[in-house]
Amino acid sequence: MKAKYYLPIAALALMSLPATAAWQRLGGIDKRPTDIASSSIKDVAVVSSTGTIGQPENLLADDVSKSSKLGAGNSEVVIRIHRQADVEVVSLISDGAEGRVEIATSADNKSWAPVAEQVFSSADRLVTMKFASTQARYIKLQFDLGKGGDIRSLSVYGSDSDADFPVEDSTDPAGPQVNLAGGVGGTRVIYMHPNSSTSDDSATRYNRIDFGESQERFRTIVYDLGRERTLTEVGSVHSARPVRFYAYTYRDRELPEKEDWRGRMSFDPGSFDTVKPLAVVEDNAGLGYTKARFERSVVARYVALRWEPDFNPPSFFVGGVSLMGSVKALPTFQAGGAAADNKDNNKAAAGNGQGGNGDGNVQGDAARRANVNPFQFTSAAFGATRPANPAAPPPTSGAARPRPRPRPRSP
Repeated sequence: MKAKYYLPIAALALMSLPATAAWQRLGGIDKRPTDIASSSIKDVAVVSSTGTIGQPENLLADDVSKSSKLGAGNSEVVIRIHRQADVEVVSLISDGAEGRVEIATSADNKSWAPVAEQVFSSADRLVTMKFASTQARYIKLQFDLGKGGDIRSLSVYGSDSDADFPVEDSTDPAGPQVNLAGGVGGTRVIYMHPNSSTSDDSATRYNRIDFGESQERFRTIVYDLGRERTLTEVGSVHSARPVRFYAYTYRDRELPEKEDWRGRMSFDPGSFDTVKPLAVVEDNAGLGYTKARFERSVVARYVALRWEPDFNPPSFFVGGVSLMGSVKALPTFQAGGAAADNKDNNKAAAGNGQGGNGDGNVQGDAARRANVNPFQFTSAAFGATRPANPAAPPPTSGAARPRPRPRPRSP
């Protein structure tokens, strides 16, 4: 007799199962370090190379498919960055190489100071060296390899941030291109799922994400470009295993986000089931890198990238991403983030206490904000000189204020 109740109970149980949980937006950072080992930044270049290294200029390429081939033995390459700046992180992607790499820095390409070294095997694809911040204009990488291989996606981070490299968007896909994922222009990682096995800091600051073991079908990263940009190509360097790569783009205000009662933003991953990806590329050979060039340039504010491994690996890492955008000119260093990125920034600079000239650039010491008098009147009608009160005594300097006379008591 009770069997007739089983079906309704089972139906209620299925109805009570939670839908796909929303993803919480990552915490923001005021300044994101910029990858300054990029040929899309003015004055960055390879100045010399020796030994068994081929096409060393590819180390600075934003194209993730380009690499430099290293043979066994000793070789070195010297990189000149855009200016003398503080550096503290150097990383690269290794494909099959095995040995040791040493990092040295110099201000004049003559006197060198060693700052870090790392031993790596052919299984170590991401090689990262962090060291005490040091001033440098030149960076030397010295390799001593027992087994040759390819290296790509060299990255150098330090004190220079996205605020120091404003870029002006262009609608011409044949013009200069920059990798917005490297930090220029204000790009941020705002969502990633599943969570990184390392700190969120590595993802949000250095664009290096190590997804831990997970039963999830996809690994996903969502970028905010800061404003609408014109994109021509996307790509990634990732774990060397077969994977399908998806790219989605959203215009301003199109990202499926909601704000909860606490003011926190969340993303609905179920929206991917109703949106067609802009590009899908398969890395069937497990090369560990892939890219997709759009047939036509795309205007977008947000970019969502998804990786679908052909099986659930114990871990999956993304060692670099390219979001190629069209700009009017290659970015140059402008300390403090001169508000030349767009007209809105120029308007904001006029009322934030920073002195500026006609092109929006901060003049004087860009690292120090101008002092603002909070009691200063903004209209000539207020704060004007008032007529003197003849009954009021002239102000005295340093003199004690006279005590008032006591009032006479009533009889």
